[in-house]
Amino acid sequence: MSPRLRGVTLPFVFGAGLVAGRFAQDPQPVPVGKPAAEAPAAAKPHPFQGVFRLVSRCTNGEIVQTPGFGHLAITGRHLFLVAGAPSSTPNVLLLRSSVRTVRVKDDTMQTRVVGGWLVDDDSHVVLEENGKEELRRVHLVQGGLRITEDQRNWLEFERVE
Repeated sequence: MSPRLRGVTLPFVFGAGLVAGRFAQDPQPVPVGKPAAEAPAAAKPHPFQGVFRLVSRCTNGEIVQTPGFGHLAITGRHLFLVAGAPSSTPNVLLLRSSVRTVRVKDDTMQTRVVGGWLVDDDSHVVLEENGKEELRRVHLVQGGLRITEDQRNWLEFERVE
């Protein structure tokens, strides 16, 4: 082969290889009657999941006139609560901040403390016991949730998002 053709042949073979490789990598057409694979559908969130604002509370069977303030966020695995309310002691606020794991079955929510604290009626800061489990009933109410400790004590939240 002449030196002149050798210089042309190598780039030509290289270019032909790239073109052939390109066609070999193109996706094959889907046969007629066989649907293309679809992306999996996202799981529908549980009705208890979302972000909520405290709107009402009942303590010892009496609906409190000043429910306080607070927000609750429930995800598929965690519950986050930040709340404050006037206490029975003058000039003392009841405060609570908590992170918990959550499992829901029907209308029962089982939580386990990951970390948190509260301020009691005597203004003492009390750390929540890590790993402590609690069960609460949860009722869907118009626009939100009611979480009951028992028949005489509950918190009601409206959905924010």
